[in-house]
Amino acid sequence: MSFSDIKEREKEEKRNVIIDAAEKLFFEKGFDNVAMEDIAKAVGVNRATLYLYFKNKESMYFAVVLRGVRIMNESFRKAADSKTIGIDKLEAIGLANFEFTKRYGDYNKLLTYFGSGRFGVEYNDDAKAVHRLLHQTQDIMRQAIEAGMKDGTIRNDIDPTVLTIFLISVSESIMGLRPAMKKRLEEHGVGYDQYMRDAIRLLGYSMVGPSLLNNR
Repeated sequence: MSFSDIKEREKEEKRNVIIDAAEKLFFEKGFDNVAMEDIAKAVGVNRATLYLYFKNKESMYFAVVLRGVRIMNESFRKAADSKTIGIDKLEAIGLANFEFTKRYGDYNKLLTYFGSGRFGVEYNDDAKAVHRLLHQTQDIMRQAIEAGMKDGTIRNDIDPTVLTIFLISVSESIMGLRPAMKKRLEEHGVGYDQYMRDAIRLLGYSMVGPSLLNNR
C-alpha cells in the first residue's frame, strides 16, 4: 500500500467518524435542530476541521441518507430475488419495505425529509447517489410488475410505471397511518404489524392477473 493510499484511507476513516456523529444527532434531534457546532463537539474537533471533509451540514445529511438508501435498496433486491412469480416478488418487496421502515425508522424519516424538496437542486455526489439508488429501487418494483404481467400473475391492463408510482404513493400513505387510526385498530384488537401485512395483501389482490384470478 502506497503512502497516498494510506492517507486516503485515513481520510475516509475520519470522514466516517464525522458521518457517525452527524447521524446520531440527526436521528435524535432532526436535521433542522442540529448545528455544525453540535457535530464538531460530538466528534471532538473544531468547526473548521469539519469543512475539510464536508462542504456544509447538508452534505453530511446526504451521506447519512445514502447509508439508509443502500440498506433499503439491498433489501428490495433480495426480496425480489427470493421469489419466482411476479405477484410474489411484489408482495415480498412490500414486506421488505415495511420491515425497513420498522427496523430503520430513523433512516426512513431522513429519507422522507430528503424527498420533501427542502434541499433545492444543488446536490453533491452523495445526494446524486441517493437519487440513483432510489431510481434503482423503483426499477426493482417495476421489473417485478413486468415479470408478473408476463407470467400472468399481475393484470396487464395498466402501464407498469404507472402501477409502480401508484404503489409507492399508496405504501407511503399506508405506512404513514395517523395515531388516531392506529388507536382505532388497537381498540379492535388489530396491531400495526397485522394491519400492514393485511394492507399489502389487499393491494396484491387488486392486481391479481388471470393465471391466479380463480385461486386467490
